[in-house]
Amino acid sequence: MSLQSSTASLENKIKELESQLSRSSALETSLEESRAKSSELSLHLTKSQEYVLKLEAQNHELKQTMQATLNRLHNFSEDENLVDRRLVNQLLITYIEGKRDKREVLELMSKILQFSEEDQSRLGIGKKSLLGSISSFLSTKPSTDPGDQLAKELGHHNLADMWVDFLVNETEMKSRVE
Repeated sequence: MSLQSSTASLENKIKELESQLSRSSALETSLEESRAKSSELSLHLTKSQEYVLKLEAQNHELKQTMQATLNRLHNFSEDENLVDRRLVNQLLITYIEGKRDKREVLELMSKILQFSEEDQSRLGIGKKSLLGSISSFLSTKPSTDPGDQLAKELGHHNLADMWVDFLVNETEMKSRVE
Protein backbone atom coordinates (compact mmCIF):
# COMPACT_ATOMS: atom_id res chain seq x y z
CA MET A 1 0.00 0.00 0.00
CA SER A 2 2.72 2.26 0.43
CA LEU A 3 3.54 2.15 -3.25
CA GLN A 4 -0.10 2.51 -4.18
CA SER A 5 -0.69 5.21 -1.63
CA SER A 6 2.50 7.00 -2.75
CA THR A 7 1.37 6.70 -6.37
CA ALA A 8 -2.11 8.00 -5.50
CA SER A 9 -0.59 10.76 -3.46
CA LEU A 10 1.73 11.67 -6.34
CA GLU A 11 -1.14 11.56 -8.82
CA ASN A 12 -3.15 13.91 -6.58
CA LYS A 13 -0.17 16.24 -6.36
CA ILE A 14 0.27 16.10 -10.13
CA LYS A 15 -3.41 16.93 -10.61
CA GLU A 16 -3.04 19.74 -8.10
CA LEU A 17 0.05 21.05 -9.85
CA GLU A 18 -1.67 20.79 -13.24
CA SER A 19 -4.61 22.72 -11.81
CA GLN A 20 -2.25 25.37 -10.40
CA LEU A 21 -0.39 25.44 -13.71
CA SER A 22 -3.68 25.96 -15.53
CA ARG A 23 -4.66 28.76 -13.14
CA SER A 24 -1.17 30.24 -13.47
CA SER A 25 -1.48 30.18 -17.28
CA ALA A 26 -4.90 31.84 -17.05
CA LEU A 27 -3.47 34.49 -14.71
CA GLU A 28 -0.51 34.98 -17.05
CA THR A 29 -2.86 35.45 -20.01
CA SER A 30 -4.97 37.84 -17.95
CA LEU A 31 -1.82 39.71 -16.92
CA GLU A 32 -0.72 40.04 -20.57
CA GLU A 33 -4.18 41.30 -21.52
CA SER A 34 -4.04 43.79 -18.63
CA ARG A 35 -0.60 44.96 -19.74
CA ALA A 36 -1.85 45.43 -23.30
CA LYS A 37 -4.89 47.38 -22.04
CA SER A 38 -2.65 49.38 -19.71
CA SER A 39 -0.35 50.24 -22.61
CA GLU A 40 -3.34 51.19 -24.77
CA LEU A 41 -4.81 53.34 -21.98
CA SER A 42 -1.43 54.96 -21.37
CA LEU A 43 -1.18 55.86 -25.06
CA HIS A 44 -4.77 57.19 -25.00
CA LEU A 45 -3.98 59.20 -21.86
CA THR A 46 -0.90 60.71 -23.51
CA LYS A 47 -2.89 61.69 -26.60
CA SER A 48 -5.65 63.14 -24.40
CA GLN A 49 -3.13 65.18 -22.43
CA GLU A 50 -1.61 66.50 -25.66
CA TYR A 51 -5.10 67.41 -26.89
CA VAL A 52 -5.88 69.19 -23.61
CA LEU A 53 -2.62 71.15 -23.87
CA LYS A 54 -3.47 72.08 -27.47
CA LEU A 55 -6.96 73.22 -26.41
CA GLU A 56 -5.51 75.23 -23.52
CA ALA A 57 -3.11 76.95 -25.91
CA GLN A 58 -5.99 77.75 -28.31
CA ASN A 59 -8.09 78.95 -25.39
CA HIS A 60 -5.27 81.23 -24.24
CA GLU A 61 -4.84 82.58 -27.76
CA LEU A 62 -8.58 83.20 -28.10
CA LYS A 63 -8.66 84.96 -24.73
CA GLN A 64 -5.81 87.23 -25.81
CA THR A 65 -7.54 87.98 -29.10
CA MET A 66 -10.82 88.66 -27.34
CA GLN A 67 -9.09 90.94 -24.82
CA ALA A 68 -7.33 92.83 -27.61
CA THR A 69 -10.66 93.21 -29.43
CA LEU A 70 -12.36 94.42 -26.26
CA ASN A 71 -9.55 96.91 -25.70
CA ARG A 72 -9.88 98.21 -29.27
CA LEU A 73 -13.66 98.46 -28.86
CA HIS A 74 -13.24 100.27 -25.56
CA ASN A 75 -10.71 102.67 -27.08
CA PHE A 76 -12.95 103.17 -30.11
CA SER A 77 -15.97 103.99 -27.98
CA GLU A 78 -13.92 106.43 -25.89
CA ASP A 79 -12.60 108.27 -28.93
CA GLU A 80 -15.24 110.83 -29.74
CA ASN A 81 -13.12 112.31 -32.50
CA LEU A 82 -13.76 109.46 -34.92
CA VAL A 83 -16.19 110.07 -37.74
CA ASP A 84 -17.58 107.36 -39.97
CA ARG A 85 -15.86 107.64 -43.31
CA ARG A 86 -19.09 106.74 -45.15
CA LEU A 87 -20.78 109.75 -43.59
CA VAL A 88 -18.04 112.11 -44.75
CA ASN A 89 -18.07 110.49 -48.21
CA GLN A 90 -21.82 111.00 -48.55
CA LEU A 91 -21.62 114.61 -47.39
CA LEU A 92 -18.74 115.35 -49.76
CA ILE A 93 -20.57 113.79 -52.71
CA THR A 94 -23.71 115.75 -51.84
CA TYR A 95 -21.65 118.95 -51.65
CA ILE A 96 -19.90 118.37 -54.98
CA GLU A 97 -23.03 117.24 -56.85
CA GLY A 98 -24.87 120.30 -55.56
CA LYS A 99 -28.01 118.33 -54.70
CA ARG A 100 -28.43 120.48 -51.63
CA ASP A 101 -27.49 123.98 -50.62
CA LYS A 102 -23.71 123.84 -50.38
CA ARG A 103 -23.72 126.13 -47.37
CA GLU A 104 -26.03 123.77 -45.49
CA VAL A 105 -23.79 120.79 -46.29
CA LEU A 106 -20.69 122.73 -45.19
CA GLU A 107 -22.38 123.74 -41.95
CA LEU A 108 -23.34 120.14 -41.24
CA MET A 109 -19.83 118.94 -42.02
CA SER A 110 -18.34 121.63 -39.79
CA LYS A 111 -20.55 120.48 -36.91
CA ILE A 112 -19.76 116.80 -37.46
CA LEU A 113 -16.03 117.42 -37.85
CA GLN A 114 -16.06 119.93 -34.97
CA PHE A 115 -14.48 122.79 -36.86
CA SER A 116 -13.22 125.68 -34.78
CA GLU A 117 -14.94 129.04 -35.17
CA GLU A 118 -11.88 130.25 -37.08
CA ASP A 119 -12.16 127.34 -39.55
CA GLN A 120 -15.88 127.96 -39.94
CA SER A 121 -15.33 131.64 -40.65
CA ARG A 122 -12.63 130.76 -43.19
CA LEU A 123 -15.28 128.71 -45.00
CA GLY A 124 -17.80 131.53 -44.59
CA ILE A 125 -20.09 129.43 -42.44
CA GLY A 126 -19.27 130.63 -38.93
CA LYS A 127 -21.93 131.50 -36.46
CA LYS A 128 -21.77 134.96 -37.90
CA SER A 129 -20.61 135.11 -41.45
CA LEU A 130 -19.22 138.34 -42.80
CA LEU A 131 -22.51 139.12 -44.56
CA GLY A 132 -24.46 138.43 -41.37
CA SER A 133 -22.11 140.65 -39.35
CA ILE A 134 -22.42 143.56 -41.80
CA SER A 135 -26.21 143.32 -41.98
CA SER A 136 -26.56 143.19 -38.21
CA PHE A 137 -24.22 146.15 -37.89
CA LEU A 138 -26.12 148.24 -40.44
CA SER A 139 -29.60 147.42 -39.19
CA THR A 140 -31.17 147.53 -35.81
CA LYS A 141 -33.47 144.62 -36.49
CA PRO A 142 -32.34 141.05 -35.80
CA SER A 143 -30.15 139.44 -38.39
CA THR A 144 -31.87 137.60 -41.21
CA ASP A 145 -28.71 135.85 -42.29
CA PRO A 146 -29.57 132.18 -42.88
CA GLY A 147 -26.24 131.27 -41.31
CA ASP A 148 -27.19 132.99 -38.06
CA GLN A 149 -30.61 131.37 -38.00
CA LEU A 150 -29.18 127.97 -38.77
CA ALA A 151 -26.52 128.36 -36.09
CA LYS A 152 -29.24 129.13 -33.54
CA GLU A 153 -31.23 126.12 -34.68
CA LEU A 154 -28.20 123.84 -34.68
CA GLY A 155 -27.24 124.96 -31.20
CA HIS A 156 -30.29 123.16 -29.82
CA HIS A 157 -29.74 119.86 -31.67
CA ASN A 158 -27.18 117.16 -31.27
CA LEU A 159 -25.28 115.52 -34.10
CA ALA A 160 -27.64 112.56 -34.35
CA ASP A 161 -30.68 114.84 -34.73
CA MET A 162 -28.91 116.88 -37.38
CA TRP A 163 -27.93 113.76 -39.29
CA VAL A 164 -31.48 112.37 -39.19
CA ASP A 165 -32.85 115.74 -40.35
CA PHE A 166 -30.33 115.81 -43.16
CA LEU A 167 -31.26 112.30 -44.31
CA VAL A 168 -34.98 113.05 -44.11
CA ASN A 169 -34.48 116.21 -46.19
CA GLU A 170 -32.42 114.26 -48.74
CA THR A 171 -35.11 111.61 -49.00
CA GLU A 172 -37.83 114.23 -49.43
CA MET A 173 -35.84 115.97 -52.16
CA LYS A 174 -35.26 112.70 -54.01
CA SER A 175 -38.96 111.79 -53.80
CA ARG A 176 -39.89 115.25 -55.16
CA VAL A 177 -37.46 114.85 -58.06
CA GLU A 178 -38.87 111.44 -58.96
